[in-house]
Amino acid sequence: MLSEYNLNVFSGSKDVLEAIGDDEGLFICMNKTKRKWFPTGEETFCSGFEVEFEEDELFFLLKYKEENLIRLK
Repeated sequence: MLSEYNLNVFSGSKDVLEAIGDDEGLFICMNKTKRKWFPTGEETFCSGFEVEFEEDELFFLLKYKEENLIRLK
């Protein structure tokens, strides 16, 4: 899926915690079944979002709702 949006893994692993993007902006993605939120130790959860970004002169609009990622543009 990352290649579809011209994004790269910055660090980590999709199995537990992964930073996606670059020095100018990162998405922090977690496996909610394997890791609690740092530093509070609270349970992690999914929440909806909408994000617009540019990568390699391409513009994207993504929406995450009810555990589905939808490309709007």
